[in-house]
Amino acid sequence: MTYSRARSGVTQTLEYIKKLMNSTEKGLRHGYLAIYDARDVKNDIDFEEYYFVREELKKYMQNFSILKIIPLEKTHPT
Repeated sequence: MTYSRARSGVTQTLEYIKKLMNSTEKGLRHGYLAIYDARDVKNDIDFEEYYFVREELKKYMQNFSILKIIPLEKTHPT
């Protein structure tokens, strides 16, 4: 099982944090990633200690958190 979508979300959020911290007058203190989990089998997502984070983004990890993952049930109204 891969967690590439969740890991991509981490990278994307860190890129937003970098951009905002370097471009706003008021500054950004913290950025959060919300993950909505609609997988059929909801195992914990393994971020493998964030090994995949590019070097230029690592300094922004102190300004980053993942909110509690929100489980979704895939159902259709009938």
